[in-house]
Amino acid sequence: VLHRPDYHVAFTLLVGDGRPLSWEIESAINNYMLPLFDQLSRVVNISYDSQVLYYAGLSSNVPADSKGVHYLDDGSLSTFVSSGEWALSAASSKPTLRFAVYVPSLFMTPLVVPGSPTNSFLVPQWGGVYIQNIPQTHSDVITEAELVPVLEVFATQLLTILGAPGEETPLLFRLDSLSRMSTIRSILQARATLDSLCRIYQGLPDIAIPENVLQAAIDAVSHLHVAQSLLSTGNYDQALIEASAALQCSEQAFFEKMMVQQVYFPEEHKVAVYLPLIGPVLLPMVMGLVQAMRRRTA
Repeated sequence: VLHRPDYHVAFTLLVGDGRPLSWEIESAINNYMLPLFDQLSRVVNISYDSQVLYYAGLSSNVPADSKGVHYLDDGSLSTFVSSGEWALSAASSKPTLRFAVYVPSLFMTPLVVPGSPTNSFLVPQWGGVYIQNIPQTHSDVITEAELVPVLEVFATQLLTILGAPGEETPLLFRLDSLSRMSTIRSILQARATLDSLCRIYQGLPDIAIPENVLQAAIDAVSHLHVAQSLLSTGNYDQALIEASAALQCSEQAFFEKMMVQQVYFPEEHKVAVYLPLIGPVLLPMVMGLVQAMRRRTA
């Protein structure tokens, strides 16, 4: 995903049938995910919430073998996430990453992801899914101890989605690499946005440039210069802050609502708007000019 200074992470328990399952997610997050979020705070600020959804059926049938084991093939994985039917919450205006624990219904248990030792899979640009097969004899609560391996998988998936390289390397090295890569991505994206803004002005020279757009573009260029200077001196954390500010300013300039209205307001619309106003004024003048020319030539 593109680097953003803020993300919202949504943890969801999806129950395939109506079993009254609950989970000790709050204590598990406090003990196992918040330390990671604190480590990531140098790169990205993360907020989170959790929810439980029942009767979360699959959008397609999953075939079973002779032993009754259901396998999610590649086709099933691509259509597994059914956000419309599951009514997943969107409680934040920030970019949201979702991590779902899916408990299949009893008649579809066990549900297996072939080739995955953790019975999970990653959904690009969306999040991750962990299949938790729970037998009928299980209690109504998924305990914190049972959630530990789940959150370990989600932590790995989160780092992968954010772009931290090297799954086998220590966390601090991954975070350091993520910080530098996020800085470079933000700089390149900010420059590309400013370049697109310049091309718009060159292609539409008649549009007015609002003062706040001009100031945002100037601020973006200033932050870019500072970020590149900090990178050259090895101050990577501060460089990321400046690069993120440059990206924010460039997008503020590019998506300013007055600019968008002018870009998508063709000349034909201007004629259609102003002609009814100018026509009644020009018509008597034109008719008077024609009559004057006739009298002069008579």
